[in-house]
Amino acid sequence: MLTSLSPAASLKRLPALLSALDRLNERERCENSLIEFFARAWPQFDPAPVKINWHHELIAEHLEAVTRGEIRKLLISVPPRCSKTSLVNICWPAWMWCQPEERWGPLSGPQVRFMCISYGQTLSIDIATTARRLIMGDWYQRHWGKRVILLEDQASKENFATTVGGFRLATSMGGATLGRGGDIKILDDPNSVQQAESDIEREQAIRTYDEALATRETDPSTAAEVIIMQRLHERDIAGHVLDTNRGDLVHLMLPMEFDERRSCVTRWGRDPRTEDGELLWPGQFPRKVVEDRKRRLGPYAASAASLFANDGTFLLPGVRVRCRYMPLLG
Repeated sequence: MLTSLSPAASLKRLPALLSALDRLNERERCENSLIEFFARAWPQFDPAPVKINWHHELIAEHLEAVTRGEIRKLLISVPPRCSKTSLVNICWPAWMWCQPEERWGPLSGPQVRFMCISYGQTLSIDIATTARRLIMGDWYQRHWGKRVILLEDQASKENFATTVGGFRLATSMGGATLGRGGDIKILDDPNSVQQAESDIEREQAIRTYDEALATRETDPSTAAEVIIMQRLHERDIAGHVLDTNRGDLVHLMLPMEFDERRSCVTRWGRDPRTEDGELLWPGQFPRKVVEDRKRRLGPYAASAASLFANDGTFLLPGVRVRCRYMPLLG
């Protein structure tokens, strides 16, 4: 027999009901928007205040397009210290795992397999440890703990897996686990600053990319690849990918200082800056900081992101050297 609660009892239950409704709304907002997920996930793994800039939103739009299968190969060129690893390599896989299985296509749901690759194994493991801390944390488990369950026997720092076949494998450009395959490859800084200065190490990285990574796909018809890095040399991984592009590449290029000659436009958005010299993230890197880095490091190291114009020109102060690629605008 159905019974109704008294007004007093209903009032007592109201806070719990409102709390449950807030959790439901938060979960739905996060599932529907990567940038919303990023903003709310950030405090779970980083004590610094979250700062969302337009470049985060633009990157998130392109990552969502990868999730939907609209982009198969994405190259993102950004300066260092712009939260690229937190968004692309930590939050994005966790966001895709929390989706109802195949909601957006075969690249969403806890069954998706990630290969996450950086220039060094120590760096890769550090990032993976943070990613696992997010997924196993109270906030994520409260919302998606019944959907994303990690296997106890595959829960190492560099490799953890879900009960439905997904995994996140962390490795380096020289790692032995490059022989495995996945649905999505994330190359997060595949070149280090030191390696980029060596012709031998740059060419070794290119050989690894071409020979060890090219065929490591679970299903070539749906697999995707995302490379996010600062530009370090004409012949770094980004330069090689642009040089050998066969038409399926989307290049999102976001330099520290805007230059109209290399303004980036793709199908999924554009650099909103209009004035030469406008900064990428003045709230985090104001003019004084950027100029100080230029003085201490030199313009190349200070920008260290996108000193390559959309017309294929390599930009240095007072120098214009023709490169061999023509970046695709999407």
